[in-house]
Amino acid sequence: MAVYCFSILTFLSFTYYIAAFLCTLTVFREKGEETEMPHFEGISFLKPITGEVYNLYNNIKSFLDLRAIPIEILFGVSSKDDPAYGILTKLENEFPGICKIILCSNHKKYSNEKVGKLITLTEHARYDIINISDADVLVPQDFLQSLTHIKNAGMVTNLYRGIHNEGIGGHLEVITILSDIFQGVCMAKIFHGINYGFGASMFLTKQSLESIGGYEALGNMLADDYHLGNKISKNGNPVTLSTILVNTVVGKSNFKNYFVRQLRLCKTYRVSEPVGYFLFGISFGSVWSLLLCFFTSFSLPAISLFGTAIILRFLSITLTGTLLSKIPFSWVYLLVPIQEFLGFYTWLLSFCGNKITWKNKKFVLGKDGTIAQINPE
Repeated sequence: MAVYCFSILTFLSFTYYIAAFLCTLTVFREKGEETEMPHFEGISFLKPITGEVYNLYNNIKSFLDLRAIPIEILFGVSSKDDPAYGILTKLENEFPGICKIILCSNHKKYSNEKVGKLITLTEHARYDIINISDADVLVPQDFLQSLTHIKNAGMVTNLYRGIHNEGIGGHLEVITILSDIFQGVCMAKIFHGINYGFGASMFLTKQSLESIGGYEALGNMLADDYHLGNKISKNGNPVTLSTILVNTVVGKSNFKNYFVRQLRLCKTYRVSEPVGYFLFGISFGSVWSLLLCFFTSFSLPAISLFGTAIILRFLSITLTGTLLSKIPFSWVYLLVPIQEFLGFYTWLLSFCGNKITWKNKKFVLGKDGTIAQINPE
């Protein structure tokens, strides 16, 4: 029975590897549709920031290079003692009238302090079009072409890739983004469309935000970006995926940081998309074929399937990375098999318990995606 089950799972994973690449290729063939950008009064970029951020100055500078139309960048910090405050002050002084620091005093009213900051930033936003993006995001020159669809959508969100990765955790993060996010999102777009947002970049109007009750409705949600897009979609305003790639500057990360982050994300996915997340288990072909080897005493057919699984996934991820995500080939791609086994372990572990660690704080994750801090200060 075990041999039969692992054989089926192995062949299903082969189908997944091929489908993942083909879906990603199909999505990127649609890139030529994004041509004309409508006229806008301006854009307010909202940046909730906590703690030290690798490459922060250059990340923000990439947004400042987009001044084809009026923009403002609002930084939300909890106090002047924040490690990022010095860099933000430098940006505010260098670009007066564009960069502005907002001290957010209400962030502790919510379990998700980022949402508390976004509530304050939205109140200060000058323009109707707002963009919400993480502090570690660096954008390309054609970033604003993402806005070509905003008038027909409630939200436009961007795919992203990992760059400037250092340390074993950073390298694994880049591979994980390619496999779990990049390919996974493209498959979702092809099969049932996108109904959620990504923290890397979300364009929306104040009206879209107000239609779901504002950010106040997300104050205790962990995956605020996911739920923001999901609520907008359920409200009848579609979420559009832009193939203008933004860059997540991964920086230096060790294995522990990578593992803690992935376990938190896996538990988040589990409560956000329970059925889809469970079915994601078929993607671990190397694991299922290795188990098949054990149960068949390492028979030649089983070993052949294991080798095929390794090669298929390696090709799927590497082609996605080099051809579509434009990440040059390097030895980092050799971590693909290791990342798959680690991914399987975190996938299994995510079904055990509901406690997570986020920004060095402990939380309990509810079935509805809400969080409550354990022993808050």
